[in-house]
Amino acid sequence: MFRSFNNDSDGFVNEGMDVSEGSDDYKSSGPSSFNNEGSNESKIQISRAKYNQESLFREMVYRKEPSKSFIKKKVERINKETILQSFLDAFPIFGWLRTYSKDDFTGDLVSGCTVAIMQIPQGMGYALLANLPPVVGIYMAFFPVLLYVIFGTSRHNAVGTFAVVSIMVGKTVSTYSSEYSSTDLAISAGYSPTEVATLLCFLVGMIQLIMYISRMGVLSFLLSECLVSGFTTGAAIHVFTSQVKDLLGIKLPRINGTFEMIKTYTHIINQLSNTNIAALIMSLSTIVILLINNEILKPRVAKVTKIPVPIELILVVGGTFLSRYANLPEIYGIDPVGHIPLGLPDPSVPRFDLWREILVDSIAIAFVSYSITVSMALIFGQKYKYEIGFNQEILALSVCNIFSSMFSCLPTSASLSRTVIQETAGARTQLASLVSSILILFVLLWIGPFFEVLPRCILAGVVVVAIKGMLMKIAEFNHFRRKSNKDGFVWLLTFLSVVVFSIDVGLLVGICLSVLCLFFYGINSHMCVLGNVPQTDFYLDIEKFQKAIEIPNVKIVQYSGTINYATKAAFRNQLCEILSINLLKEMKQKEMSIDKNGKQSIPSSSISFNHLIIDFGPLTNIDSSSIKMLTDTINDFLKLNIKISISSCTTKIYEILIKNEFKFMNVLYPSIQDAVHDTLMDQFV
Repeated sequence: MFRSFNNDSDGFVNEGMDVSEGSDDYKSSGPSSFNNEGSNESKIQISRAKYNQESLFREMVYRKEPSKSFIKKKVERINKETILQSFLDAFPIFGWLRTYSKDDFTGDLVSGCTVAIMQIPQGMGYALLANLPPVVGIYMAFFPVLLYVIFGTSRHNAVGTFAVVSIMVGKTVSTYSSEYSSTDLAISAGYSPTEVATLLCFLVGMIQLIMYISRMGVLSFLLSECLVSGFTTGAAIHVFTSQVKDLLGIKLPRINGTFEMIKTYTHIINQLSNTNIAALIMSLSTIVILLINNEILKPRVAKVTKIPVPIELILVVGGTFLSRYANLPEIYGIDPVGHIPLGLPDPSVPRFDLWREILVDSIAIAFVSYSITVSMALIFGQKYKYEIGFNQEILALSVCNIFSSMFSCLPTSASLSRTVIQETAGARTQLASLVSSILILFVLLWIGPFFEVLPRCILAGVVVVAIKGMLMKIAEFNHFRRKSNKDGFVWLLTFLSVVVFSIDVGLLVGICLSVLCLFFYGINSHMCVLGNVPQTDFYLDIEKFQKAIEIPNVKIVQYSGTINYATKAAFRNQLCEILSINLLKEMKQKEMSIDKNGKQSIPSSSISFNHLIIDFGPLTNIDSSSIKMLTDTINDFLKLNIKISISSCTTKIYEILIKNEFKFMNVLYPSIQDAVHDTLMDQFV
């Protein structure tokens, strides 16, 4: 198989040498001749015979993997280990419980208590954001959390209410609830806000279950980083806008449809004269206290202990006492949170009358909640070196939503702020979430009604400060724009669509832009002419490397990308353009140059080469229609007496060509060097 060889100075072939295949006199411009002038680097020397693709595969005993049905593959893999692993995959709780240690418990206990304290004010605030009773936010801190502990693969995610999901739910609730909407559909259906939210929760769960069965977990990656940043920043502005009325203590009419934010601020400006000064003072005081804590006190406390100061809970409890004993609602007209029932809600099946109307909203929420949840899971999975199951995360959210919809809950998602707090406070596993849910159960059973007189302006202040980080993401536009104009464009258009139109429209615009960018980069290819690095088997782009030289009478073209029904015409045109050839014109001239006796009377063209090598090493895929185009192209060049070789096809491309009965398998070579050898051999024969 292997044969020694030497190299002459020009890197090609010495005259008089035997250049037959396998001859020891064959002079290769291979790595054995790489001469680093003035360099002390070691040399690489390789000696081998020349191959084409078929001879190499035959000598290496190529075996094509037999095709098997999906069911047969699954059956063959079944054994005790796979059954156990399947069980652990379906119920991840048993995976981390098997390795749980006493050292983990302290961190989980402290973290669970910390997050439970944070869940109460945040949950109530985000429930109001969704146009639901505040107690729904506390339910959300209990029911879905218990199920995620069992089914979730992330050991650090804190699920429950999340600002972006809450505002998307709030939009749907305000559109179809008879309490907020005056449309005929809402009035005739007679849906309460909670009934709309629970039906939405159930549909989101069912959609996620379908996604799980269809193994669609990877679809979340259609949400690029720039899309998510622009979307969440725009959604944060919606969140802030929704809280302005409570911050100022004013009444606003319910606004839906296109340009709702512009219309909302128009009404806010008109109502500024009716601002409740007491509510404004309490709102500003809440915001200032929280900012001082977050920006000044929290970093200093973090140096002493991992347990953060529960400033939100302190403000909520303090505001409740102040409102109760200073009689703020009656004296100053400050709106309280309202009725909070004691105990757990009775289970009930959602009403399904409106499922067609809110199906589109459900799809958007299902996609967003899953993407946010798996993104947070990936961050901490990579940090702590454990794996995240994309499809299992869909199943976890699906079970959480379907079950929780029977207990007056809205769709669940991981919370960015609470997840970070849970991890920072020392959480090692989802036992922290279990501790948190037990404490929330205590609140639901005994002390829930205590918060009924809590001023809404305080919760509005808590929400505004909680989304400060999301609002500050507006500075990321310059970051994405500097990295890529495409990323900056996606960010800006998604952001503007969310702000100017609505959240769901903005999400749709962002996804469409991301898909278009994927399609554009998928069909965007690169083609260049390669030249040889003297006395080596390296071939580089002659436009970028001045010392790379072309082989006489040979053109080597490298193609990067895919060739499919959408790009096959572009491939042919690009090939002709880079070779400066008009195939139709050249073939017509050749036909005209042949007389009646079949003899060529005049030169048919001024083509400067007689051999074309196409390097398909970077080719990632080719479809059947493109193979036909490739066959026709080779035939056209052969008519012009130009030989074509194809080099460096991967095994995948080789198998596709065989499957589609490619007629020119004999022109395939495993490397450019093998194709060049045949070309030079032809010239010396």
